[in-house]
Amino acid sequence: MSRVRRGAAVFIVMLAICCLVFFGCGGGGHKIGNGNGDGNLPPVADFVIIPTSGTINTNFQFDASNCSDDQDPSSLLEVRWDFDSSGDWTSWSANKIAYHQYFSEGTKAAKLEVRDTGGLKDVKTKVLTVESGVTTYEFVMTWGSAGTGDGEFHYPRYIALGDNGQVFVSDANNDRIQKFTSDGVFLTKWGSRGTDEGQFDTPQGIAVDKDGNVYVCDGGNHRIQKFTPDGVFLAKWGREGKISGRFDFPIDIAIDSVGIIYVADKFNHRIQVFGPDGTYIRKFGSYGSEEGQLRQPEDVTLDGVGNIYIADTSNHRIQIFQNDGTLIRAFGGLGSTNGQFNIPWGIGLDSDGSIYVGDKYNHRIQKFTSDGVFLTQWGSEGTDDGYFDCPKGIAIDDNGNVYVADMRNSRVQVFRPTAP
Repeated sequence: MSRVRRGAAVFIVMLAICCLVFFGCGGGGHKIGNGNGDGNLPPVADFVIIPTSGTINTNFQFDASNCSDDQDPSSLLEVRWDFDSSGDWTSWSANKIAYHQYFSEGTKAAKLEVRDTGGLKDVKTKVLTVESGVTTYEFVMTWGSAGTGDGEFHYPRYIALGDNGQVFVSDANNDRIQKFTSDGVFLTKWGSRGTDEGQFDTPQGIAVDKDGNVYVCDGGNHRIQKFTPDGVFLAKWGREGKISGRFDFPIDIAIDSVGIIYVADKFNHRIQVFGPDGTYIRKFGSYGSEEGQLRQPEDVTLDGVGNIYIADTSNHRIQIFQNDGTLIRAFGGLGSTNGQFNIPWGIGLDSDGSIYVGDKYNHRIQKFTSDGVFLTQWGSEGTDDGYFDCPKGIAIDDNGNVYVADMRNSRVQVFRPTAP
């Protein structure tokens, strides 16, 4: 045999051996790239989003029940969800369904990774649309200006609404209460500077009970005064001090459906609770910055089930307590971004439980869900309609209209909700 033919024969034999090795090891029978050469295919990642679009209030469901693997039972798979950032690997059986809420609008990506016991992975990414879905507020009207005449103000602080639509305003530096219709028509006034019954030293928070009686925090006189809806003096209680039942500048007041009275005792850094006749019941709060502690609280309000919402002013946060003083949650912090505050000193609730906060030195109103999730904000520093200079007292009527004591502009402004 010639040298050429012998070389060709050797080549053919070598080629045959390589083919046998390759196909005998399964090299051409499965997908290539799993890295372990045992024929195991990667798992298949898949999930559905319910609903496929929503708003920043939507709690989206991500369901990975349809993930599969050719070798391992599904119960042995692991999953890792990535919404705003990657999570940890967890068992598929325990976390095949996840929930997530987005806090900004736009197109969002949700990613799912799946891996089997052999370490093989698959990835699935889907997108969804998140819309704002948030009610905004537009300017309706304003009334008041700087002065001492009827309907004029010198630093109006707090607002309360009566059942018949009347608007009560504490005209603090004029030492009086003024009463208006819901569209700002002056009705009556009462009070002057002094310590006698019916007189005030810088009146602050106001509340109206179910009978229409008006309670006023007489801050500088360290007492609470009670009046008829037209300003006739009825009762008073309290004096300066630190023991239970006494005050160091009572600054705001709220009354529940059975007449129990809650007072923000500013410089004693506490909330005091009284019966309808002013009898002391209990107190909670102490000076500090830990959760549950208070620093100069300036506003207190109640929801329909008796939870207590407090503007923890010098801690730049809102705190929510159960009726017995047990802390539920706190939110906020010093700053100017959404959800932060620079002296939160006014607070109001609407019929849906949404929270409105007068953000003093950010010159704006911020709105939150009942859980403290930021929804929207409006206002900035200025004197034009819709602008503020240290907005303080807030009240919301049954139609969702928001009344704001625009303190340093010496006026009341009214805003109405607009559809998202």
